Amino acid sequence: MSLLISVSSLLRLLGIQPKTYLAAIYYAHIEIPLVNAFMASSVFIVVALTVDRYFSVCLPTRFKEVHNIQRARRSITAAYICAFSLYIPVCFQKRPCLFNFNNTVEYGFCDNLNVVDHAAYKVYLLAKEIIVRLGPALLLTILNITIILKLRKTLKKHQDRLGIFSGGLLPSNIRCKEKQRLCILLTGIIVLFVVSMVPAAILTLLNGDDKEFHFGFQLFRAFANIMELSNYAMNFTFIALAVLKFVKLSQPWSLLIF
Repeated sequence: MSLLISVSSLLRLLGIQPKTYLAAIYYAHIEIPLVNAFMASSVFIVVALTVDRYFSVCLPTRFKEVHNIQRARRSITAAYICAFSLYIPVCFQKRPCLFNFNNTVEYGFCDNLNVVDHAAYKVYLLAKEIIVRLGPALLLTILNITIILKLRKTLKKHQDRLGIFSGGLLPSNIRCKEKQRLCILLTGIIVLFVVSMVPAAILTLLNGDDKEFHFGFQLFRAFANIMELSNYAMNFTFIALAVLKFVKLSQPWSLLIF
């Protein structure tokens, strides 16, 4: 949904968005919080999936406590509710404005200085970025590194126990290769998430109308937005691959860990 709604953001960035009053209301009060709320819900769902993977690998005896349909539904519902609630104040950071270009009246939007200059709002922005971007990036890094270390540890134990013959096609050898690929995939998820989320967090804290004509800042903003959107575009593929590999290896885990 966030990628679909981002189409309106693309029109705005290209300067070809509608210039009516209703469009100004949408861009001022709806577009930014809506896009970011869907993105934040995606982040929270990824965190929930990572916690699920953590329990499956590192705490298998408690895996059934967290891995069930009821808990999954609650996690997804909570992700959307928390994300949309968190972005309610963003609805008021912009306001519709009237511009006159070459004797042509057009509607746009600009910063609502009564909101964006308030100290409480700046504290809110910092807290929001910690909750939505920096916190999840740190949590995913810690959990995935823990999972990778556990995978490598159990992999080494399995290799020492059964013996690995180069070029062998035994089921144990194939499973070990799958686990090695899974470690690489999890490492890729960590790098992708951190590299794409940190610039976006910095951008949110520095953003403002006073930097609209600053070339360096606009270049950084374009880079941060591209990285963040690329992250959400690739998230599904990476997570789907990881989940498929975990499902594929779920049966042997009971033999490897205990």
